[in-house]
Amino acid sequence: MEPSLASVRIDFLCEKNRLDCAGELIAFYTGYCFLPCCLLSSIIYYYIEVGDLVTGRKLLRYLIRSEFCYHRQMQAVLRMIDSERSAQEVVEYIEDVEGWYRLPDLMACRAAVSSLYHKGDDVRGLSPVSCIDLSGVDLSSKIPVAKNVILLCVDKSYRIPALVAIFDVVREMNQCSVKPVFALFLPESEISFWEMISGKVSQFAGLPEFLLIHENMPEISKCRERYGYHTVRTLSSMAYGRLFAIKMLCGMGFGKLIYLDADIVVVNDLMPMFAVDQMGFPVSGVVDRKIDKVVRAMKLHGISNQKYLNSGVMLFDLKHPATEVILQKAIGYVLDPEVELIYHDQCAINKALKGHFHPLSAKYNSFLFPGDINYLERDSVVWHFLDSPKPWQISHRGGSGPNLWHKHFLLAQADLRKLGIHDLEALRDGVELV
Repeated sequence: MEPSLASVRIDFLCEKNRLDCAGELIAFYTGYCFLPCCLLSSIIYYYIEVGDLVTGRKLLRYLIRSEFCYHRQMQAVLRMIDSERSAQEVVEYIEDVEGWYRLPDLMACRAAVSSLYHKGDDVRGLSPVSCIDLSGVDLSSKIPVAKNVILLCVDKSYRIPALVAIFDVVREMNQCSVKPVFALFLPESEISFWEMISGKVSQFAGLPEFLLIHENMPEISKCRERYGYHTVRTLSSMAYGRLFAIKMLCGMGFGKLIYLDADIVVVNDLMPMFAVDQMGFPVSGVVDRKIDKVVRAMKLHGISNQKYLNSGVMLFDLKHPATEVILQKAIGYVLDPEVELIYHDQCAINKALKGHFHPLSAKYNSFLFPGDINYLERDSVVWHFLDSPKPWQISHRGGSGPNLWHKHFLLAQADLRKLGIHDLEALRDGVELV
């Protein structure tokens, strides 16, 4: 029997209370690998009628897919939910659908299910994410009130590049723009240095404020031992901490977040990036080049649309209901020793996104490799020094990178002199400056 006719027949038998006959007909389809939504809905209604909600909820996983129709199928979903745990189970089914945050019917279904056992409109409440703990944030002064935030992760080896990038952003910023907050994720040993920099910057009106987040934030501390010693990955927290830092910032009232690697220079105003229309996606980034390792990573992580994000520059909508869900999935992949991550946390975020992100214009993350001479595109905003050696390293030879870097190093040095810091190079070794 055709599935559409079988669906009508099952509905008729259930309506006439001939549940045994309906069950016999359903048994005929148990060996099928794929069933259309109409037949799945009818089978689910049968399990509702016989009171077997557990089996019915197992079938919901297959009903909740990209072609889910809220108006035709939502009633079956709601009748399957009899507890907070079952509601969370349905939310997890929705979040397992690739690109669910771009499908209005699934978004509406998730919001409706969330509202059944949770007050308010925060549909993220059902996701398995930890509460934000601000004890990892420097709260010596009031958290600055601002619409947007720029995040960098910086250890001692990237002090100078980070300062160059930060002052590039400030220098190129339109003076009429609302100033973002600069959030810095730092090792414990770097806190005092950046407190000194923050203190000097705060003396000048009109400059952005700093928010310092140290690596001993509770959510990282509680998994550090397992991550560092009990798995095959032994990277420092700087290599994966940005995921935790972004997740923390989700709960602090900011609207959008730009993440920047420290190995960049900014040559035009970055603030218009905050206004980019993300077309309903929670994350935006530039599509990476399809070199062999990237192609392998896409195959490994099941990215069928061939869109792999370069995580050196990313834009996050922190108010989007999917943002924390994606970050939590990425963190889970990082902490799972069984998940192979070729590019570390960049692979983790790509595995969580499955290619469903908004592609940014390449001008916001223009790649420059050792030996390249093609940095003359006038509309570029960010130049990203990919691969090693970096242009500030003595082993770097040839190409335009060293000259471009040195130019921006001198500009940053001139800016820092206005703050009373006269030797930028001395900061590399932690020289105490007054």
